[in-house]
Amino acid sequence: VRASRNGYLQSKQLIFPEAELLSDRLRASIGLSITPSDWQRLRRSNPSIEGQILLLYERMSRRLFSHVSCSDGIVRMDGSEIFVLRDLLALGSSLPEIWVHFLKAEAHSWASWAELDHKLLQWSWQLFPLDPFQNFHGLFKNQPAIFITSAGENTVLLSELKSIDSTPNVIVKLGEFSLEEPLSLFAPRRQPLPNTEIYARHLLEQSRRLILGLAGITVILIDDQQLRLQLASELAAEFGRRVVHETTSPESNGVICSGWSWWLDNHVHLPLPEQLIIGLIPIASLESPLIAARVEAMKRQGRDWFRELLLPEALRLLPPAVAPIRKSKGRVAILDGRLRARSWGKQVLRTLEPWTPLHRLMPNSSV
Repeated sequence: VRASRNGYLQSKQLIFPEAELLSDRLRASIGLSITPSDWQRLRRSNPSIEGQILLLYERMSRRLFSHVSCSDGIVRMDGSEIFVLRDLLALGSSLPEIWVHFLKAEAHSWASWAELDHKLLQWSWQLFPLDPFQNFHGLFKNQPAIFITSAGENTVLLSELKSIDSTPNVIVKLGEFSLEEPLSLFAPRRQPLPNTEIYARHLLEQSRRLILGLAGITVILIDDQQLRLQLASELAAEFGRRVVHETTSPESNGVICSGWSWWLDNHVHLPLPEQLIIGLIPIASLESPLIAARVEAMKRQGRDWFRELLLPEALRLLPPAVAPIRKSKGRVAILDGRLRARSWGKQVLRTLEPWTPLHRLMPNSSV
């Protein structure tokens, strides 16, 4: 991002390994996190409007903390406050770098929220672009580029490139599915849906059954933090210290409960697991301010936000998540009832290919 801003990438060929993660990485690099110290630097560098900056900051702080009852909550930012701050910054004489980037962020194409710290009564302002590729329209259109993905056909990446008129001229598939080890997949029919009252109990009972008699490491993937911690606590009551939460130092027969992003970032630091339990298929929650803002933008355009955004991004996570299980010749269990009850569950199964069905469970066996 810095090289592009400084004009160092002109007449260069660009190669992007792990291109399926490019959008997320660009968004993280472009995004802004404005902390209380950034407000202090802004006031010190603009003494003529210091009082107005302080009044605006205090007004925003009172509103944010009055809207959240839980500790360390997240609040969507009011667009009107952004425009008021923009008008105020226009009166400033010297702006720190982060505020210069803030002025360039268009409110309608950025997600904006506050993360509150009730203990210190402070908050940080998070701003991230909905479509980071728009910031590199000229770069990807005018430079030769190669995008390398490991997740097969990536519809999200292709649609993002198409949105900036940079559709690839050539698409080449390397490797064959037949060369991959087939997964042993346990996915019973007639499982309850995650939004039902009995789902937490179903998840506990099935996880206990899958863990019993298994000599190796089990990993349980659930992005819902409350549900994940509840399950970890209940399993620890039965299996004791074997059960851990997002740690890279489990026992040889340990049970690791984690979110999807933690597993994808840290599985290389762990022994190969013998079993992967998918508690919830990683469909992003609309409670995330960033996801909610992206969905709202797609709704305004009349687009199918589930099949164009949430589902493809979930499918993108599956191949790298199960790759360690292919190497260990272990088994994968999917306990999310939506796999069989929703039409899009067939796409999940296609993404996991090759796999063989596992109809019954036996200790230390995947057949």
